[in-house]
Amino acid sequence: MIELMVVMTILVVVVSIFYQMVVSVSGLRRANRESAIAAEAARMMIETMRNEEFSELYALYNGNSEDDPGGPGTAPGHRFAVEGLRATDESPDGLVGEIFFPNAAQLPEGVGGAGLLEVLTTDEPWALREDLEIENLGMPRDLNGDNIIDARSHDKHYILLPVRIRLEWTGKTGPRTFEIFTMLAHVKGRV
Repeated sequence: MIELMVVMTILVVVVSIFYQMVVSVSGLRRANRESAIAAEAARMMIETMRNEEFSELYALYNGNSEDDPGGPGTAPGHRFAVEGLRATDESPDGLVGEIFFPNAAQLPEGVGGAGLLEVLTTDEPWALREDLEIENLGMPRDLNGDNIIDARSHDKHYILLPVRIRLEWTGKTGPRTFEIFTMLAHVKGRV
């Protein structure tokens, strides 16, 4: 009888461990699937941007609807949906993805530069800036190719465009984030 109880106890422990392993693998599989969806969505957004006219990229994908090439409110903007991912409760519009450029309106907390106070007190928070210190975007950087890093707006004259794409969603395991950074460039003579 004692041997049977010992065997049953061992069997219960083994089955319990196996069940926990199956549950963990299932959760990991779901988290990996969500990460794959996020990575693919970010990659697709970069490819979508590459298919646009380079000189209009900033106006098309920034958060300022007043500078949209086809008129106010006609551009895709800086926020986008991702099928298969659920937006966080903090999302202002229920969208998962956001596109960031070097401008004062989208600066992460604690990031800035010499001209930050000036730009925050003017009417140009969406101005594309060269002088902002944003390490992940490789900033400050000469965006228009004149070999000078200044505090002026470069919305209309840039040959480099640093981009950060961030996705935030609520997954099966809780809040999740995925970010990708890239540098888009205008290649002269490209058709």
